[in-house]
Order: sequence, then structure tokens, then C-alpha cells
Amino acid sequence: MKNAILFSIIMPVFNRKNIVNSSIESVLKQTYSNWELLLVDDCSTDGTAEQLETIAVMDERVHVFHTPVNSGPSTARNIGLENMKGDYVCFLDSDDKFSTDALEVLSEQCSLDPDMVIFDYSHCDYAEDYMQKKRLKIESLIINKNDIDSIVLPQHLNIIPPDKYYSQPYTWNKAFKTNIIRQNTIRFDEKKRMWEDGEFVITCIASSKLIIRINNFLIYVDAANPKSNDHLSQGYDRNLAENFLNQYKTLLERWGNRYDFFSEYTLRNYYDTFFYVLVLTAMKDSQGRRVKICKILNDRSVQKVMILVKPLTFIEKIIHAFLLGKHVYAVYVMLCIYALCKKIDNVRKIAHI
Repeated sequence: MKNAILFSIIMPVFNRKNIVNSSIESVLKQTYSNWELLLVDDCSTDGTAEQLETIAVMDERVHVFHTPVNSGPSTARNIGLENMKGDYVCFLDSDDKFSTDALEVLSEQCSLDPDMVIFDYSHCDYAEDYMQKKRLKIESLIINKNDIDSIVLPQHLNIIPPDKYYSQPYTWNKAFKTNIIRQNTIRFDEKKRMWEDGEFVITCIASSKLIIRINNFLIYVDAANPKSNDHLSQGYDRNLAENFLNQYKTLLERWGNRYDFFSEYTLRNYYDTFFYVLVLTAMKDSQGRRVKICKILNDRSVQKVMILVKPLTFIEKIIHAFLLGKHVYAVYVMLCIYALCKKIDNVRKIAHI
């Protein structure tokens, strides 16, 4: 396959001995053969690393790397980015699978030299052997630089409402031109434990001049496997509120001079997320939640959002009144009461009371 497009496929792996073979097999069975698979083991303790090495011996296109310490998917993906040799890179999670013609279809699109190809996917139940469960419906589009800057990027930053141009900022339903990643030194933020893939995708979108979106169904995404992301999902993330606040500040600092983060639509989007994060902290975090909630409520960026947005519900109006009066502790009490009511309501639903 002289001059054929080479695809690099990066798969971070942690304790997936019982299921990773299916994901790897979906690559080995591709109808398109010019690819390399970079498996990055994140210090697995269940024999996964040895299993990956055995697979690599059987196919020279498969390469295994190891993180020095357990670090999460961002570090593993960055190791893959540092070692990739392909023209385009895809990310495949260790509990998902490509359709057998995925790379063949992508090669046809990549011959047009886009900076990114976005494709359709299906949510599937692992227990149902990846039979189609729910298919995402997207429209095929060729998106130029003007539309990227004026529509696609603002939509992904929650500046304007989503429409046919919007797609979720996942890494696993996209093929990225590797030159774009290399030239702009785009990497996953290893310090973040939430939305690091979204930030990576948005940076790639901002660096792109041509994006192609197709409605071909190329990946099966596991929506039911309880082991999914077990290296991160050790229950509730106690730094959720702080992480989200830092994410908001990062976006504001980077894009605030270019886009209006204080329009009514944008304020409402970020307000709703702030409120959700605060309520979740009040519900889940029994250790130090008062300090965390008060800290985020005292942050000037949060106060600006909460004061500028128009309160809609009764609880929002009360919280606004307390915020305007600088009664942060009172807001904390209100959130705890609201969270308790949510817990009681959830228990009633479960018990069918």
C-alpha cells in the first residue's frame, strides 16, 4: 500500500484483561491494513500488560508502551501522541470497538486532506456483544475555516446554541491530522481529571482549516460496561467543583477576548453547570464540602456569572439574594437543604413511595 494513508490508533489501557482483546481484535480485523496500534498500559495490576505484550509479538503493527506510574488516560494518550508515526490519529478506548471498515471509510475521506474527520457512532451494551443499541444521527458536512471560527468553535464553547454543526467533543469519534497536533503541540492536560478530552478536541478544532463530518457508523461505544474508566471512576470526584471552576477560567482566559462569554445564553449554560456542580458537592462530599462550596462561591468569576444571569426558579432567586448580600454561608445552607431534598426525592422514586 505505497503512499497509503497511515493511521495511528492510540488505546490507553488499565486493568482490562478480560475485555481489551475485543477492542484490539476490532483493529486487527480492519479491511484497511495500513495502521499502527499504540497500546499504552497504565500500570495494570491484573495481567493486562503481559497480555498486551503477547499480542504485540504476533503483529508488528502493534506497539506496547508503559507509563512509569499509574497516571490516568491523559498521560497514556500523550505517550501515544509522542510515539505516533501516522498521517492521522484515532483514539479507541479499551472497551469500545471499530466497525470492520472504519479505517477504509476514513482513508477515503482523509484523501481530501482535512484536518479532522468526525464520524457517527452507536451506543452499545457490552453484554449484548456490541449489537446496536442507540445510533447518533448526524448530517454529513464539509466545514471550512470561516464556519469553524464563526459557528463550530463558538458552539463547542457554549457561546451560541448548537445546531447541525455541533458534535459532542469526544476524541473517539474523530480522526485528527497528526501534523496539526505536532505543529501546534496539542496535548491532553495531565493535571485535569475532567473534560480533558473536550479541551483537546476544542484546541484541534481551533487549529483546523477544513473539517469533514460523515454519517457513517464507524465505532461501537460501550455505554453499559460497569468497569468503564475504572482508573478514574472511584466514585465521586472530590475535586469536581474546583476542577470545573479551573476549566471555566481556562476557557475564559484563552477565548474571552475572541468570544462573548457573558451573553445571556452563555451565562445560563455556565450557571446551570455551576449550580449542578455545587449541588452534587453538597450531596456527595461529606468531607469538607462547606469549605469547597464557600470557596467556589467566593470566586469572582463565579459571582460574576451568578449575578449577571437572570434567576428563573424560586431557589435561584433566593440564592441570588444571598449572593448579592455576600451571605455565602447562607447559600451553602440553601444548597445543602436543596441537596437533601433531592436525596429524599431519589429515595422515594427508588422505593416507589
